[in-house]
Amino acid sequence: MVRLNQSFARTCKEDMCFCDFRINIYGCQNEKLFYISISTLIPIYIIISTLALTNLYYLIKVKRQDFFLPKLRERGLLRPRPLHTFHVLVILNTLSQTIHNSLLLSESYANITLAELGHSFPYALLGSFAAILAISFVYSTPSIEIEDNIDLNSLPNKKLLDVIGFTLAVQPFWTWFPLSILTGIHADLDDTTFASKLFTAQYSAWAIWCCLYLFSLCFIWRRLDSVIKYQIKELKNRLRNGSDNELERLERGRRNICFPMSCIISGIMIQGVTFGFISFYYRETIIFKFKFGIIYFIVWYCAYPTIELLAECVLLYNTISLHKNYMCQSTLPSHRSAESDLTIKDSNNDNVTSLDQQPSIQLDRQKSDMPLV
Repeated sequence: MVRLNQSFARTCKEDMCFCDFRINIYGCQNEKLFYISISTLIPIYIIISTLALTNLYYLIKVKRQDFFLPKLRERGLLRPRPLHTFHVLVILNTLSQTIHNSLLLSESYANITLAELGHSFPYALLGSFAAILAISFVYSTPSIEIEDNIDLNSLPNKKLLDVIGFTLAVQPFWTWFPLSILTGIHADLDDTTFASKLFTAQYSAWAIWCCLYLFSLCFIWRRLDSVIKYQIKELKNRLRNGSDNELERLERGRRNICFPMSCIISGIMIQGVTFGFISFYYRETIIFKFKFGIIYFIVWYCAYPTIELLAECVLLYNTISLHKNYMCQSTLPSHRSAESDLTIKDSNNDNVTSLDQQPSIQLDRQKSDMPLV
């Protein structure tokens, strides 16, 4: 157990000490509050990762959906399915946060450099898989042309997309990690002034990344959602009755992917605003004021886990509801097929045909392999 008592990890002012609770929670007036809160978060993180693992298992083993989209000429190497990527993102983020919080509680960080790295690692993983998630949305978008003259037939070059995706996936590690290491090194040397400048640069880079990623993700998601809504509209216009498996699949899939997307966008917005504020005001203002510090602590440690837990619970509920509906439908007698056979047998003229005499709709399932559950 190593107590980080350097001025960067614990600041004292007029006989009152305040902790930089990113890397140290001991030796300050709010020690008990931080300890209880982080201790409570650890089992919550484990629950979230278990839910995400359950949902991922259902998609791969029960639904028989491969982790990667089918290999096509238009797709490159980075082609995981969006929902699968979302669950992996949640699993890795929660497990890495659990490890960091456990090390924080047990005072297992030998110095500030390791503590800064441990704090940055979950967010580097989050940024890396968030970039892969954006690429997966690009490859999940079908190649069709919709009514408002938006041509979706031209996908970017797959090799270029792979290079961009790989670069964005490793970018958090070769930009944020060096800044975290340099911040920790100068903090260990008690060079608080320069360490604070590096701290500002680090969180400013995170805030800029959040803004750019949020803009890009909204654009890509709007493109995919437009195609899904267009196909739903086409199916409704062509089908004589409203019950069609493909239509239900599209509508259910759109609901299932919209909610995680809303959670991701909300989480990125919260983190971006938080990173922007703390890059300039955290060490000079917030750390010395109890109310501001607690608000930041709640946003930093509680907001994103709450969003992840809500998303995984909703997806699990949808999975259970879908399974129950499927079991109920499978136990009902198939009267429709019997009536259809009777009608065909009793009709000897050309006016009576099969019940399936409706226009068939081909949606190019190879290209419209969308992230549907």
